Amino acid sequence: MFLAGLALSGLGLGIASVGSTAYGTSDATDVAAGVVGGLLNAAAQIGTAVGIAALLVVADSRAGPLTAYLAAAGLAAAAMFVTGACERMNRSRAAAGPVKAPSGH
Repeated sequence: MFLAGLALSGLGLGIASVGSTAYGTSDATDVAAGVVGGLLNAAAQIGTAVGIAALLVVADSRAGPLTAYLAAAGLAAAAMFVTGACERMNRSRAAAGPVKAPSGH
């Protein structure tokens, strides 16, 4: 069961990593794409380390492992919601067309 969980986690992280990096670098220029990709990967590594540490603190406390699992699921659901909301905002901005700069006097 443990190996199945590891395999599923690895698959999910791989899919999410590729998708988020592709989406995050899609608007970057060719010159900035490497820097943007590096920042995305660094943020993912730091977020993973801090998130796992926080969940382990919750699991080791009186709250117990079930609370840590529920917190992880809640955070994942919140992340999916925020990602979807950002995508909808980006699509509506793209559909509206470019914004013209105000003319100076």
